[in-house]
Amino acid sequence: MSKVSGTSTGNADYDKKKYQAKRFKHEQAFYFNKFNGNSDLIPTPEQIANKKKREENEARLQAKKYEKRHRGGYHKTKKGRKK
Repeated sequence: MSKVSGTSTGNADYDKKKYQAKRFKHEQAFYFNKFNGNSDLIPTPEQIANKKKREENEARLQAKKYEKRHRGGYHKTKKGRKK
């Protein structure tokens, strides 16, 4: 192990104005719904394929859930209609 030489500068002083400006920027963006993100982001073919796969899986699960909840019950059977 080697010794570390030199002096530490310690933690940087808290910059209140910098924090307030950053917070104000976020508040303004939220209020006016203006976010300066990269609007030119284009999904990769792999991401598109994964999304399509997720959507197909979700549609399959929703169809299964719908079918399960709309199967019918005893009153729709022959025995149930007799009464």
